[in-house]
Amino acid sequence: MKHKQLFNAKVQARAVGRRDVLIMRHKNIRWRGEMLLRGLTWLVLFQLLGTALNHLFVPVLPGPIIGLLLLLGFLVVRGQVSEPLSQAASGLLRYLPLLLVPPAVGVMVYAADIAADFWAIVGALVLSLLISMAFVGVLMQRLLKNHSHTEERP
Repeated sequence: MKHKQLFNAKVQARAVGRRDVLIMRHKNIRWRGEMLLRGLTWLVLFQLLGTALNHLFVPVLPGPIIGLLLLLGFLVVRGQVSEPLSQAASGLLRYLPLLLVPPAVGVMVYAADIAADFWAIVGALVLSLLISMAFVGVLMQRLLKNHSHTEERP
């Protein structure tokens, strides 16, 4: 009889432990959901701010690009990426390949036009590659120089 009571007590303890684990998991999922919503809210706010600035002052650049630059400036000034923003960005990056489907379809639809301007497109791509490589090289040299100066100061 004592063995059966001891077994029942262990089963009840396990059930209580599992319930606590389930409650903790539920709270953790709820907390992650709140953080994800906060991060998405920040992203949408910067996009809306960029769109507003686009309509008011800079009609040349698209609003989301202006919002992205504002977000970059905000993160540089802040010095770190918050957990909600990081979580939202990670969630969106999972679906990035889906954004490449419409351009791929456009390439197939306008293949004749692209073939007609092939050399102009190749020239633009090569020129942009060379400018980007030069910029990255200069930026890397400056960053390495700053890094070596900070290591010498201790």
